[in-house]
Amino acid sequence: MKNLTIFIFILCIFSCEYFNKQRLNSHDIVTEEFKTFNWNDIDTYPSFTICDSLNSRKDLEQCFENTLITHISKRLSESLIIVTETVDDTVMINIHISKTGKPRLTGIKQKDITKFQIPELDSLVSNSLLLLPKIFPAIKRGQQVNTEFVLPMLIQVN
Repeated sequence: MKNLTIFIFILCIFSCEYFNKQRLNSHDIVTEEFKTFNWNDIDTYPSFTICDSLNSRKDLEQCFENTLITHISKRLSESLIIVTETVDDTVMINIHISKTGKPRLTGIKQKDITKFQIPELDSLVSNSLLLLPKIFPAIKRGQQVNTEFVLPMLIQVN
């Protein structure tokens, strides 16, 4: 009996660690989650209504970008642009899509000759963005998020 009492006593001493549970701090959990979080990736690409029937992420991305470029190109072709020299440039258009689906031009990277010959290019592109059909914003982890795009567009004016 004495041996049984000693055994139970020893068991209690060493098993106390079993009952000591490590508490997890919510701040530590969030910090750890942020380390693994990919801020540059989105779950669902921004979209237009005409892209709704597509299923693959790549197809949705291409549909969105093609619709955007086609719309801007169409609006630019409808504008009267007068130049003194031929302009043949691939400009890089930086566009911000807000988490509410509002597009905004954030910049255009272009050659100096393009900037000189078509100084109103920024305002023409900005105005064309105002006439876009409704944009459904990108989704990340169930939340609508802001996104930035850099789209190449060929500008040719004779």
